[in-house]
Amino acid sequence: MSSGVALRALHDGDAVWIAREIVRPAVHRWLTGVPHPYRLEDAEAFFARYRSDPFYRVIEQAGAPRGIVSIDRGTARPELGYWLEEPAWGRGLMTTAASMVIVRFTRASRAALASGWIEGNHASAHVLAKLGFVPTGQVVQTYSHFVGRKLPVMRAQLDRAHRTQVERKQDVTTPGRTGFERDAT
Repeated sequence: MSSGVALRALHDGDAVWIAREIVRPAVHRWLTGVPHPYRLEDAEAFFARYRSDPFYRVIEQAGAPRGIVSIDRGTARPELGYWLEEPAWGRGLMTTAASMVIVRFTRASRAALASGWIEGNHASAHVLAKLGFVPTGQVVQTYSHFVGRKLPVMRAQLDRAHRTQVERKQDVTTPGRTGFERDAT
């Protein structure tokens, strides 16, 4: 597990860094629901919409924001989504952060969890595999604002039994180990 990772609520001060980091082509190209171009106003609207949602969290390490992890419960099947700034890639932050939010979700819901990755995003596929997600074999053509066309998105799911294994594996069940210590909600 990557050390020093915490999840916290969204706040207005995050709009500037998210607008700066999400527009970087290395990040933006792997996101389907993010407008292109992405402006500060888009980041502000995102925060206004999800500020009070306990499943939309800023990933911090060493006190600095590194990305976002979320579970969108407004869909037919709850959906795990995430992104990290490029300098944070390859250090285990996303696996750790996603594990934390999955544990919180497991305590609140019995529903299976869905996610996916754009074809070719091997890093995201690897994160989901480490979390216990299993490919469904379904490929959904999803519009990418960044490339301006539909791209194949490989679908995966995490059932309740696998979510329980994530909780045990990540050892985030003891008080003070959830990564939500700085949670304002």
